Amino acid sequence: MNKPSKDPLDQLFETLAEARFETPPASFIQDVEARLDAQQKKRRKPLAVWWVWSAFGAVLFLGILYGSKLKSAESSNTAKATASSMQAHLSKNSNSSAISKSVSASKSTASIQTKQTFLNAKLFQPISLTPTAIAAISESYAISSADPHFSAPLQRENQQNSNPITADTNERVALILSQDVPIQPVAPVITQSMASPSSKVGKHAIGLQFGVSAIFSSYAVPSENPAIPGYSAKQFREAREMGERQTSSWDFNLRYQLGIGAWQLQTGIHYLEWGEQLQYDVISVEGTNRYKYIQVPLLLGRPFHFGKIGLTPFLGAAYAHGLTTNGTYIQPLNNGVSLVSAKANNWNALAQLELSYQILPQLIFTSTPFYRQTLGLLVDNGLIMNRYHSFGLLSGFIYRF
Repeated sequence: MNKPSKDPLDQLFETLAEARFETPPASFIQDVEARLDAQQKKRRKPLAVWWVWSAFGAVLFLGILYGSKLKSAESSNTAKATASSMQAHLSKNSNSSAISKSVSASKSTASIQTKQTFLNAKLFQPISLTPTAIAAISESYAISSADPHFSAPLQRENQQNSNPITADTNERVALILSQDVPIQPVAPVITQSMASPSSKVGKHAIGLQFGVSAIFSSYAVPSENPAIPGYSAKQFREAREMGERQTSSWDFNLRYQLGIGAWQLQTGIHYLEWGEQLQYDVISVEGTNRYKYIQVPLLLGRPFHFGKIGLTPFLGAAYAHGLTTNGTYIQPLNNGVSLVSAKANNWNALAQLELSYQILPQLIFTSTPFYRQTLGLLVDNGLIMNRYHSFGLLSGFIYRF
């Protein structure tokens, strides 16, 4: 009996029934890991946003509360100072009026005594007569004593001569009394400022700032790379331009200011981020590269004041240390992603314009637009070369002491 022959089609599909296992390439594993990391970052982002906004709201609330307490304390101190100054002013006025009365009384007594002495000297001054006057008086006295008929006319003449003397004396007394009028002394009035003196603003200041900034990536690609077969700089640049977009940064500043003459020196500790959003459609990868840094700036500024409003431009640089420096970028041949690391330490240039409003002598509200950029490349691994710059706005409070 002949064995049945197998159909050629069965022989063709016979190999498909056998199970075969193949190891995936390393690029596929990196792609999957990058997608998982991006998804985890995306899940953690809302929680971080809520934490930042909660901290900002807490600082704003504490600043307003502290400012209201300082303002109420200042108003109460002003009221107390006003009351004490009024009492001091009234007591000094009463003392000065009493002193004025006593001085005027003593001066009046002295003036009356002076008048009496002067009148006595005028009325009872000794009379000096010439020999001719003495002879005339003797002759008239002899005639009057010899003839009684001439005694009455002589007496009338003496009375007539005495009247002008009396009138002249009265005129002199009236003139003296009219001219020598006692002057009432006016006590000096010492006034005090009704408002309490403002507290002296110190040269030192500490403050907090929160804000957000827009990050822009300025990258370059190598024109050629012999190590990668089929490398095309044009295709690599187009893939990055389509898949990488700008992102934002949360900023937090703890700062210290020192006044040196007409200038201000500022330093502190600042938190910032660099990076970009990723959405590579050709390999289905999306996420965000975030390079987190802590920097110590050194800024020099010149303040200009317009009443309670201040304007201070600042320029300087900052030394930054990286907290998170891992990133993911597309490969030149578009078959996967590559993991890169940003610099652990870097320098940044800073320029900002601080607008301030004085709520209290010590408490100041600030709003600060700023520009920041990296000095040199932050990411440089031969294929990925990135430098960054950002524009942002910070707001917060400064306490001077």
